[in-house]
Amino acid sequence: MSAGSAVTIDVDGVGHYHAIHGLPAPRGDDPIWRAGVPRVLELCAAQGVRATLFIVTADLSHAHARALVRRAHDDGHEIASHSHAHRYDLSTLAPALIEEDLRRSIEAIVELTGERPRGFRAPGYTLSPALVDAIARLGFAYDSSVMEAPMYWVARALARAGLRARGRASASQLGDPRQFLPGYAPPGLVELPISGALGWPWLGTTLTMLPLPVGALSTALARASARANPVVLELHAIDLCDHTDGFDAALVRAQPDVAVPLARKRRRLEAAIASLSRGCRPLAEWAERP
Repeated sequence: MSAGSAVTIDVDGVGHYHAIHGLPAPRGDDPIWRAGVPRVLELCAAQGVRATLFIVTADLSHAHARALVRRAHDDGHEIASHSHAHRYDLSTLAPALIEEDLRRSIEAIVELTGERPRGFRAPGYTLSPALVDAIARLGFAYDSSVMEAPMYWVARALARAGLRARGRASASQLGDPRQFLPGYAPPGLVELPISGALGWPWLGTTLTMLPLPVGALSTALARASARANPVVLELHAIDLCDHTDGFDAALVRAQPDVAVPLARKRRRLEAAIASLSRGCRPLAEWAERP
């Protein structure tokens, strides 16, 4: 029986999606911060949900991003760390460089909100012993990088292989397959894993692309699979964007969910969140339970 639920949102800027797909860096403003993040906050407000936002703090150099994160904090959402630079190879860096990135993310969030972040989620969900040590040493209350969906790891491996076959390289890392197994917890950390649906990824991306009845079934399976942990739904701010928001055509072709109309995405995410809204709290509150 699950302990409750949490809605989490990774705010990854559009440049990171270009890097995943081996595309040149985007030009112009970032449609995810311009359109996606405000819609995420509106959706949470409409559903009466306090969420956990995992922020890439390098983005806080932009006044618009700072204003939105401050608004989210004032609305009662938890502001957690998604690293400073969102380097997909963060887990492979020297310990001193890992610690420098995490410290910068902590300092930026404290400066903006006045509160030290309690939670961390690794870029690309990729942990390593050195990164785990840094998370624990810097005093985070919990980590939420483990995803209980082995098929996500398989899909990532296939996507990377497909890019290599076309002569392009993805910035993403394959990662340790154990991180995608139900029940895995990195030693030394309080882990609040991202829920899967009997081994399949249960994310905003999959929910927005599935027919509504199939999405409802996956939500029910995720709830049944969570055991003693809270049911953790992971969304990305891009989940509330579509092709009309000014993305490069190459990214729309590479990222099929961007082509899904916004109204359809909204309906599917509203249905999933509504099923979790009772007992839904930010992850930091679940980490503090006895």
